[in-house]
Amino acid sequence: MTVRTLPIPLQSAPRPQVRGIARLFDQAVVFAGVLMLLEIIKFAITGNGEPEDLAGAGNPLARAAWYPLYLGILVVLAARIGALARAAVAAWPVFALLALTAASVAWSVAPEVTARRAVAVGFTVLFGVFLALREDRLGTLRLVGAAILTGAALNLLVIFALPGAGVDHDLHPGAWKGVTVEKNALGGDMARAALVMLALCGLDRARRGIWLAGLAVTVLLVLGSASRTALLALIVPGALYGLYLIGRRSAVTALGVFYMATVGAVAAGAFILLAPDTAAGLIGKDLTLTGRTDIWELALAQIKAAPWTGYGFGAFWADPYGPSYAITSRLEWAVPSAHNTWLETGLALGIPGMALLAVAVGWPLLRSMLAVLGGAAPFAGLGLVQLVLFSLSESAIFWQPNAFSCALFGFYAAAALLARASVAAPPAPAPRPKLARVRTA
Repeated sequence: MTVRTLPIPLQSAPRPQVRGIARLFDQAVVFAGVLMLLEIIKFAITGNGEPEDLAGAGNPLARAAWYPLYLGILVVLAARIGALARAAVAAWPVFALLALTAASVAWSVAPEVTARRAVAVGFTVLFGVFLALREDRLGTLRLVGAAILTGAALNLLVIFALPGAGVDHDLHPGAWKGVTVEKNALGGDMARAALVMLALCGLDRARRGIWLAGLAVTVLLVLGSASRTALLALIVPGALYGLYLIGRRSAVTALGVFYMATVGAVAAGAFILLAPDTAAGLIGKDLTLTGRTDIWELALAQIKAAPWTGYGFGAFWADPYGPSYAITSRLEWAVPSAHNTWLETGLALGIPGMALLAVAVGWPLLRSMLAVLGGAAPFAGLGLVQLVLFSLSESAIFWQPNAFSCALFGFYAAAALLARASVAAPPAPAPRPKLARVRTA
């Protein structure tokens, strides 16, 4: 029986469809968009203080800074309207999730908040889809990598030149937060950025030295943030990539890697079940995951109260005396989110939203694994694995608009589901020839 794998993606980039000024505009949208998502522009406008309103409006000037980017996204997508239509079919779970988000304005407990956040999350995901639609996939990764390297360097500059703003002096003294609101935000963004740098190290041999330097800087920022969740979400996909590099050498090594990975997963699961206190301590948490389990229990009860609709996208936490009061009054503190992407989606869009998100993550993850068998690089799948790890203890992936993680979700999912999948992996290194042994008298 012959196993038919997915076709190997194109080794060379197709001829660009945009040239001249249009091409420069296209590249500017990518570069500026990544800097916006990494909060560089926001920091320049407002600093990195906490927003005062729970409705998510933020600073009007900082919010207005997104509008030129939204317009740019519309322009570059209009230039690829045919490809966008095909992407809407191939990546239908992502677009169905966006449609349900927009529809939730009709039943939202805070329609104005839902309308604003639905527009923001829509454009953020579409920015990621645009990255997947660009004709030169490796060129896109290079542009994103250059923007990430710029953002990482600016974070370091703020940390050392403006320690009053770039270093936490209150809850976690000494932890780096750079241009972001708090240390976990910096750690999360830089862990996700480090995976992009790792992808470039593997795919762009001509500029590997630059990307290795970028990988070192982003890893340094993760370590400086003291975010153990971010560190774990960096180590796991990095280890999987290492196993991939070993396994791709031959069928025998691939079988050995599969065995090692299976044994390791079973051992990790047994460790968590038999020694949960120790396992939680490894990531700096207790068995309540710093109070998260209490939030999750109460959030589940609120989902059961509106299982088929939820409360509208982004609306549940908008009014401190709205539906979220059932949670904040019990816990006696201003809970900002569910600290779990899946529960957050349930609160916003009900069980249908949770199911769509599961398909929008799971289906691309499966396709990316199959594409690796056909010769594709594994980074879309590794990116989705990393986002899933973050989603278990943070409201990431889809809930938070104008976030780097939300754009990466759109990029990884669309890249895995489009017919022209990820950039092909470089050929595996040939095994070293064995030296003949010379017998001496």
